This record gives sequence, C-alpha cells and structure tokens, in this order.
Amino acid sequence: MFALTTVGPLKDRTRVTSSLTDHCLKRSATPCEISQENTMSVLLVRSFICVAVCFTFFELFTAGRDFPESDAVGPCILGRCQPNHICHNHQCFPKLREQNAVVGNCVNGLCPYGYKCSDTGCVKVNRQRRSSIDSSPRVKGPPIRRPKPTGSSAASVRTRNGVGVCPARNEPLKENGQLVLCNGNTPKCPPRSYCYVTGVADAEYNCCKTW
Repeated sequence: MFALTTVGPLKDRTRVTSSLTDHCLKRSATPCEISQENTMSVLLVRSFICVAVCFTFFELFTAGRDFPESDAVGPCILGRCQPNHICHNHQCFPKLREQNAVVGNCVNGLCPYGYKCSDTGCVKVNRQRRSSIDSSPRVKGPPIRRPKPTGSSAASVRTRNGVGVCPARNEPLKENGQLVLCNGNTPKCPPRSYCYVTGVADAEYNCCKTW
C-alpha cells in the first residue's frame, strides 16, 4: 500500500503518479478501466441530453406557430431567408404574426417580394385578395385581329418611261413596259427587287431585279 500524506517537489509528484499507475497495473487495472468507462458514459449521456433539449425547444417553437401556405413569400435559399423571416418546410414565412406587419423601411421605394411600400414602411400584401382580382379576365370580348388590307399593291406602284439604271447583270424592273420608281428615303419596291440609289436619298430612282 501507499500513502499520500505530503506532496513535495516535482520529483515526489512524479514518483506518486508512477506508483498509482503501477498499482493499477498490478491489480489488473480493473478499477481504473471501470472509472474511465464511467466517465465516458457520463459525458455521452450529458451530450445526448443537451441535444435532446435543443431539439425539443426548436420543435416547440416551430409547432407553436401557424404557417399557412398563403403567407409564404418564397422558397428558402440554402436554408436561409431574407431578414425578419424564418425557413419552414423549405418556404420563407414572416416572423411577425400580424397580417399587415411592417417588416422594415422602403429602400428607394422598393420592398421585398410579397410586400408593398406605404407611409409606415414595407407592408405585407394580401395575396388572396390579389389572386381573386387577377382570376377574372381583364378584357372581355372577341380577340383583336389586325384588319386585312383592302387596297391592292398595284395602285401604290409608280411608273414612268425610260431606260433605267441598274448594276451589271441586273435588269430594271418594269411593269407594262414602264420602269417601277422608288424613293431613296422610303425605298418601296415589289418583292424580289430593290431600289438602286445612285445619288441623294430624297430623289426618285428605279427598282432593279434581284434574279
């Protein structure tokens, strides 16, 4: 046996520690192993209790609140939401219970999605009332169609007598033996032809074939 009556210098402390270790080894180390196992089990139990308490508080906090789907302002992004909101079932809900709760001041006249800017700040918009208004069509009646042109394209074509000027291997476009005229500012020529402009834009020129 050994006695721990006095503890002197560092050498004496080392000697006492080594004697304790030798004593545990001589006694098959059964009491020491049991004490270490008890310490580990106590630490594990305490850790489990802390985790259980935290989880219980979180469940009580979320279960005590009502999260109607109409109050959701958008999906959670990486488990996070905008300020004054909480993530529940992958959806962001406002932390305040009031239907028209003010969540902050307007920034340059803008508010988060689902809120509108008022004199007091950003106020939640009643989405049910807005959806009921948008459900009815805005305009009632037959579809609007573009009217078909009544005049013929031949009436707008201007012609004159002459030889015509066109690039090489292109012929002037003629109708009833006369040149088809066009203006440089508004070059309107029949299909498969173009206005050949050789001078000022507001003068008259003739149309040339593209084939």
